[in-house]
Amino acid sequence: MKQLIVGATFFVSIAHCGNSVASIVAPPEFSIDLSLTAIDSIPPATPIIEIIDVHRGIGPRDNGDGSWSSISTDAIGVVTFAIRTSETDKDPVSEIGVKLVDLGGEEAIENLRVPDYFVRPTKNRLNSEFTTYVFWIDGATDEQEPIAHMLAIHAVDRAGNVSAHADTVKINDPGRWTVE
Repeated sequence: MKQLIVGATFFVSIAHCGNSVASIVAPPEFSIDLSLTAIDSIPPATPIIEIIDVHRGIGPRDNGDGSWSSISTDAIGVVTFAIRTSETDKDPVSEIGVKLVDLGGEEAIENLRVPDYFVRPTKNRLNSEFTTYVFWIDGATDEQEPIAHMLAIHAVDRAGNVSAHADTVKINDPGRWTVE
């Protein structure tokens, strides 16, 4: 009897993002404290953004015994970003959120899930970097079209002040094609 053991570490529940439902946890929301607006009117500096990883959907995998396996998250594409900000006059780096703005692109990701709320970057336990991500349904296939998509990312502090400028990042991936 053949067994298939599947583990999912990142994609663990169903969450709403925009008008769609996907099998992924949406990035956490960053909360604004309106009581701080009277004492904090200085916006944070422009964040510095680095793309850490572009993960594309994948097709079923050959188990080497004549069977194939896949899991429900194989169709998910994810881009992970490192967010570098500086503390403000009132907020430590750990209390700076981000606003993601979808700018599209020449080879845009059709169903990119960009949160319509301020996002709280998550601190990476291994290297202490703050990160966040966006995702899309990429297709559970090894053939993937190229992507060239732009996002603008602003910093936001607890009082709701948004950085005057954004760091613009281009998500690039050459795609993959199966050769027969």
